[in-house]
Amino acid sequence: MRLAGSLPDLQGWHLQKPESEFRAEDAKDDYTLDQYIEQEQQVYNELDELITGRWARQIDGAFCRFGSTSVSNPETIVDRNWNRTHILKAAKPIGGVLLLHGLSDSPYSVRALGLRLHSEGYTVIWLRIPGHGTCPCALANVSSEDWFAAVKVAMRGLRDHLPEGTPLILGGYRRIGDIAECAFVCNCFVANRDILQAIRWDEDLKVDEHWDFFWRAKIAGVRVGVAMDHVFPHIHVDPPTYKQHRPVFLRSALRKHGLRKVLWK
Repeated sequence: MRLAGSLPDLQGWHLQKPESEFRAEDAKDDYTLDQYIEQEQQVYNELDELITGRWARQIDGAFCRFGSTSVSNPETIVDRNWNRTHILKAAKPIGGVLLLHGLSDSPYSVRALGLRLHSEGYTVIWLRIPGHGTCPCALANVSSEDWFAAVKVAMRGLRDHLPEGTPLILGGYRRIGDIAECAFVCNCFVANRDILQAIRWDEDLKVDEHWDFFWRAKIAGVRVGVAMDHVFPHIHVDPPTYKQHRPVFLRSALRKHGLRKVLWK
């Protein structure tokens, strides 16, 4: 209590926010990524009005990110404001990548990754997740439903920029608030949609489902490659009784293919 009482008063950016921020209910069936970017422009117009108006007398010091001459001003420290959604199209795209930044972060954090992917032939979208890149009050007044809806809009927009059949890739941080929590190791597979629909994951297998999937893909004539130089950090959580029943799960996978043992090399 004594520490809380010694903190400075809240400033305008803690109490006010742009009111045009994207909400899940904005994403009607015909809502496009271009409309999302137009709405984002309105958000930043309102932010500028707050900075030059209600907050003007509260901005102080070289490190206040809302100051026009601040060393932290995102409009001036690099080539563009990387707090905002950005699209970089490839001339002849080999795929499309939607990059998502982390909680309380901005597209700048995945800037280098996206530029590298673009140089290799991908069309890249850096999405500003709603509530981010503006002010603290905005982040305190946004929901995971808004984030999910924005990602869906961006993914549809990315598809519109690509030739038919070109693969889509979702990349970025493992967890963005409640937006993503998944294991990547051995579960990371990129293919055209028709292949994924034809060779489905066997949900009855609780272990060894990885080699089962790729073995069936090989039998079906799909060329499968393994990137041995990539590692995806992930959290492994064993459900209750998993270890107890693991031998049963293993036998069911072997029995499915008439095998006695699988050797890993």
